[in-house]
Amino acid sequence: MRPRILFVGINPGLRSAELGHHFAGKGNPFWRLLYDARLVPDPITYRDDKKLPHYGIALTNLCARPTRSSTELRPDELKRGSKLLLRKIARLQPRVVALVGLSIYRELFGKVGSKGAGLKPQKLFGASVFVLPNPSGRNANFPSYADKLKWFVRLRELVESECVASHDVTEFQTKKSVATDGRPLCAMHKKLVKLRSCANRERGKRPLQVETRE
Repeated sequence: MRPRILFVGINPGLRSAELGHHFAGKGNPFWRLLYDARLVPDPITYRDDKKLPHYGIALTNLCARPTRSSTELRPDELKRGSKLLLRKIARLQPRVVALVGLSIYRELFGKVGSKGAGLKPQKLFGASVFVLPNPSGRNANFPSYADKLKWFVRLRELVESECVASHDVTEFQTKKSVATDGRPLCAMHKKLVKLRSCANRERGKRPLQVETRE
């Protein structure tokens, strides 16, 4: 099943490379943002990144080489990484490509790209393109946690609306309209679960499993 979201970081930091997990930098709030925006139903950390396919989420980087700062990446690395990323998007066919940082958007679309975070006018192999602020605490344009969270919430709203429109729904690890920590799911999540249940009864199929391949 195609991912609901493909998150794209620019490249691994040194600590992420050392630990072998995405967004593992100390103080990086990426995983907390996913939960607080209700993109995932349970609190997770970088140690849980292999659980993401279950939530209909895939995660990759523009460039594979770890650096202390993304400014250390060479132009040829960025160009090669962009080509590889486009191939991956064409293969995975995500509903939404979420670029974690405006610099990735500029690398892909150049000066023709629109400014700021949010939904963009371009499509990538049919996928909507959404730019998120870099969650790093050093991001001066989005200094507070709330500044970042609102864009993750808007991403969730976009993904939910597109999944409902297409009847392509990913169920979470619950048969009730609550997350495993007891929090009520939002009305859209309830609708998603109901749509999937109806679709399975009509088609006589077992629930689909989300799968991504690197």
